Amino acid sequence: MTLEPYPESPESTANPEEVDEFLEAVLFHYILRCEEGQPPDPDSYLARYPRFAESLAAMIAGGVDAPLVLDSPGTATRERRRGWRLSKIGNYKIQFLAASTGSSHVYQAECEETQRKVAVKVHRRDQQVDPSEVERFRREAEILAELDVDGVVPLIDVGEEEGSLYVVMPWVEGITLTETIQILRGERQPGRIDPRPLTAALKARIVLQVATSLTQVHDRGILHRDLKPSNIMLDGKRSAVLIDFGIARKEGASALTRTHDQVQGTPRYLSPEILSGEVHSTSVQGEVYALGLTLYELLLERPAYQADSRKTLFDAVLKGPPPPPTQVDRTIPGAVSQAVTRAICHDTSKRFVDMASFAKALEEAIEAPREQVSQTRWGLVALALILAAALFWFLSK
Repeated sequence: MTLEPYPESPESTANPEEVDEFLEAVLFHYILRCEEGQPPDPDSYLARYPRFAESLAAMIAGGVDAPLVLDSPGTATRERRRGWRLSKIGNYKIQFLAASTGSSHVYQAECEETQRKVAVKVHRRDQQVDPSEVERFRREAEILAELDVDGVVPLIDVGEEEGSLYVVMPWVEGITLTETIQILRGERQPGRIDPRPLTAALKARIVLQVATSLTQVHDRGILHRDLKPSNIMLDGKRSAVLIDFGIARKEGASALTRTHDQVQGTPRYLSPEILSGEVHSTSVQGEVYALGLTLYELLLERPAYQADSRKTLFDAVLKGPPPPPTQVDRTIPGAVSQAVTRAICHDTSKRFVDMASFAKALEEAIEAPREQVSQTRWGLVALALILAAALFWFLSK
C-alpha cells in the first residue's frame, strides 16, 4: 500500500476549523503508518510542523481528542482506510472506518447474528494505554447504558477483546450539523441526505429536539460536556441525534485528574466563564451556552467568532457575545434571535437557567412568527376596511 503524502501545513491566515482539519489529517497519517507496521518517530512530525508541535505532541500522546468527522466513504476513502486492518471484533464484522478521535476509532460494522448495521467504537490499540483514557471509555459505556432518551444514540452492546474495549451503537444514516452547514454554504456536495432548504424555523426546531433530549439527560444528572455541531447528527427525516458521550460526566462522579477534567470540551464552544477561569468545569448553563452557539452558527451558516488562532478566538469570546442573529440576517424571526441571544449571554444571571427553559423559549419562538404574521394580516385587513369606509364616506358626500 502506498502511504499518502504528508498533509500540507495550513497558511498562517487559516481559521480554527481549517487548523483542526489539518491536525486531524496529520494524526490520521501518523496512525496509518503505525497500523502499516511502520511506527514513525513522533519527533519527525513535530520537526516537520514546528508551528503546531505542541498540539501534535498532545494529540499523538492521546492527551487531546482530534476532531470527530463522520462520513459515508466513497471509493477513494475506502482505499485510504484499508490500512486499519481490523476486520472483526466480538460478533461484529467491520466494514470500514468511519471516524477517528485521539483515543478511539469508530467503525461501521454488521452484527453477525442480526445483520444489523451498527457503529462500533473501539479504544485505540496503536498507542500506549493511558489508564485515564481507558477509564473514560468505560465511563462512556456506563453512561450510555443508563440513557434511554429519544434523540440520544443508545447503547446496544459493550465488550472487550484482546485488550481492546468497544461499545456498539446503532448506525445513524445521517450527516452532522457541521456537514449540514457546509452543504448550505455550498462548500460540500450533498450525498444521500440533502438538508436543503432549511428555514430559520426548521433550524430552530432541530436544535429544539436536542434541547428536549438534553433536558432528560440533565434530569439524570449527566452532562454531555462536548456540545457542538459535529456531535449532532441529522437523519433523512431531519430528526436530530446527539452522539459522542466520550467525555460526558455523571453528577457526583469523581474527576480522573484535575488536568483531564477541567479542560474537557472543544475550545470554541466552551462558555466564557470557563475561558475566563471563573469556573473549572462546564455546568448545565455551560451546556445551554454551547447549544445556543450551535444554533447561532446553524442560523447564520458561519462561525460565531472569526479567529486565526486559539488565542485570538479566546480573546474574541471574552470581549463579549457576537451580535444578535437578526442584526446579521434580518430574515431570521426576532423571537428565535432573542432565544439564541439569551442562551449565549455572557452574564449567567441573564442566561437560561437550564436546558428546559431554553427548550421552552425555542418552542415559543418557533410558533411566534405565525402569530405575528396572523396579527399583521388582520391589521392590514382592518386598515383596508377603514380606508374603504373613508373613501365611501368621501364619495357619498
